[in-house]
Amino acid sequence: MESEPIRAWLRLKAEVEKKDGDLKKIKKALADAEKEALDVFEREGVASVRLDGKTVSLKRELHAYVKVARHEQLLDVLDECGLSDLARRSVNMSTLSAHVREQEKLGVPLPEALLEIVDVTELFKLSAVRSTRGS
Repeated sequence: MESEPIRAWLRLKAEVEKKDGDLKKIKKALADAEKEALDVFEREGVASVRLDGKTVSLKRELHAYVKVARHEQLLDVLDECGLSDLARRSVNMSTLSAHVREQEKLGVPLPEALLEIVDVTELFKLSAVRSTRGS
């Protein structure tokens, strides 16, 4: 039996598994570093900084989540608020979050009935792009 192609596959598979493990460690370190960097942004009261030829800035995201034990009511409330097009008889939370972001952009408050069963959270993430000016 010709075994070299099988050995090659085994070597490559082992390399992929090692790199996957390394990548998981790097992603964990990146998440920890992001938390620390976000603390610095908050402490310093800044929204962006140029560093090492990149502009690192805060990126704000809003997300909507149904409050615990309120899932059953959400569809009825969406109907009452004229938002039944956001859901059939289940709710797409990404679509609901997009609606929340759009309403915020327009300066339109969410209906109180919706706020009683939906939590809106904001999340800040870091974003880095190549700076056009020197650092």
